[in-house]
Order: sequence, then C-alpha cells, then structure tokens
Amino acid sequence: MQIMDLIRRQVGADWSQENVENASFDDLDSEAVAMAREFF
Repeated sequence: MQIMDLIRRQVGADWSQENVENASFDDLDSEAVAMAREFF
C-alpha cells in the first residue's frame, strides 16, 4: 500500500481547509512551506 493511501485512511477532522481569521503567510512555518514547494 502506498504511503498516500495510508494517509488518506487516517480518521480525524480535516482542519486543513478551515480558515483562520487574520492569518497571514508569515504565520506559516518556513520549513513546512519549503517542503510544500518542493513536493507540490
């Protein structure tokens, strides 16, 4: 089974689509942003 399939099967709330009032790009972790740019 691929790692993405395992991730998709995890149970829990998907908070990734929630809006955070007054959040900006500066609030994001710079290492996480760099990783996202590399892989996505």
